[in-house]
Amino acid sequence: MNKPVKENIIAIIKMSFAHARNLGAFVLIYKGILGALRVLQLSAGGPINTTAGWHALVAGWIGGYIVWAHHNGVNEQIMLYLLSRILVALFKVLAAKGVAPFSKVNFKQTYPFLAAGVWAIVMWLFETHPKTLQPSLEASMKYLYHDSNAWTRGANDFSPSSATMVVVGAMLWMKR
Repeated sequence: MNKPVKENIIAIIKMSFAHARNLGAFVLIYKGILGALRVLQLSAGGPINTTAGWHALVAGWIGGYIVWAHHNGVNEQIMLYLLSRILVALFKVLAAKGVAPFSKVNFKQTYPFLAAGVWAIVMWLFETHPKTLQPSLEASMKYLYHDSNAWTRGANDFSPSSATMVVVGAMLWMKR
C-alpha cells in the first residue's frame, strides 16, 4: 500500500493545485455574483455599497454548487472543515442574539461537553456503523482500537517508526 516518495509528492502537488484552483474559482464566482446582486439592488433603488445577507447566501450557494459539489477528497476535506467551523460560529451567533440556552453560557464553558459529545458519537459510529465513517478515519480507528488488542509484530509494536525517530531527532536538534 506504500507508494514511492515521487508518487506521493506528485499526488500532494495535484491536490494542492486542485485546492488552489477551486478556491480561486469560488472567489471569482462568488465576487461576480455579489457584484451582480449589488448592481440589481442599486438599479432597484437600494443603498449603494452594501451587501445584504441574502446576497452572500445566494452567491455562496451558487459558487458552492458550481465549484465544490464535485465529490473528491480535497472538496470533502474542505467541506468538513467548514462544517465544523460554521456549527461553532452559529452557536456563537445564537448566543450573541440572546437565544437561550446559548446566551446563558460561553463557548469555553460548553467546550468540554462538545468534546465529550463528539468523541461519544464517533466512537459509537465506529463500533456500530464503521463503514459510515470516512475510510481513512475508519482505518485509523481500527488500528488504534481494534488492531491494538493483539501484538502482531512482537517487540516492534513498541518501537518507534523511522518517521517518528526523524521527527523526535529534529525536535531535539532544534532545541539545542
